[in-house]
Amino acid sequence: SRAAVVMPDRQSGNRDIWLITLADGGITRLTSHPTNDWFPVWSPDGTAMIFASDRDGRVSFYRTSTTGASAETRVFLAPSTGSIFPTDWSDDGATLAFHSYPRGDISLLPLSGDAMPALIVESPFTDWVAALSPDGQWVAYVSDESDSEQVYVKPTRAAGKHRVSVNGGVQARWRQAGGELFFLGPANELMSVTIGSGSSLSTSPPVRQFEGCRGTRRDTFNHVYDIAPDGRSLWICPGDDGASAIVTIDWAASFSRR
Repeated sequence: SRAAVVMPDRQSGNRDIWLITLADGGITRLTSHPTNDWFPVWSPDGTAMIFASDRDGRVSFYRTSTTGASAETRVFLAPSTGSIFPTDWSDDGATLAFHSYPRGDISLLPLSGDAMPALIVESPFTDWVAALSPDGQWVAYVSDESDSEQVYVKPTRAAGKHRVSVNGGVQARWRQAGGELFFLGPANELMSVTIGSGSSLSTSPPVRQFEGCRGTRRDTFNHVYDIAPDGRSLWICPGDDGASAIVTIDWAASFSRR
């Protein structure tokens, strides 16, 4: 029912996080610190959010309530001056996935106790924008190891990986019920792959669902769409005067602007 978006201040360029109510287009500021707050990740129940901020001299992760019930608290500080960005929060609420920049390694951060992040994808290539499957067994991510950006899936607790895109892919997203993975193809089309159940990975060939918003820049790093549990997809599309418009697309219906 709500979307988290990052919007820069028109004068300073400083980024903050805002919440948009999709039913009526109402917008509420979530962060207001005079440094960059971005890369918001929803908690599984929607009552909290973790985001990246450079307010501590190096990138840190902060947690805040989306209902105003609690103040911001820091949950992790980068161990070096390199940048880190959160990309997904596990369905059981226990783990945060993030990647480093510019190197691109992927790690899982336990959100309780004093446990340190566990590195799960490390290679000489750029590996980033991880998405955790609903059951926590798999992580989907983008890598340029084949000289082009492709989507891969690997176990979260074992070695090995499987490439699921064919002609390129970025921005992997899982269906909340599981069993299906989405990503953007090279022509900004939404692609889907069926993921078999069980301990071994089996996938179908990618299937084109529909083309995303025309004029939208296909971006590896910043998501321009998301998948809702009820079958809608949410897109950031070019609007008037260089602004952006939030658009929802129903699988069985036409565009519905919000």
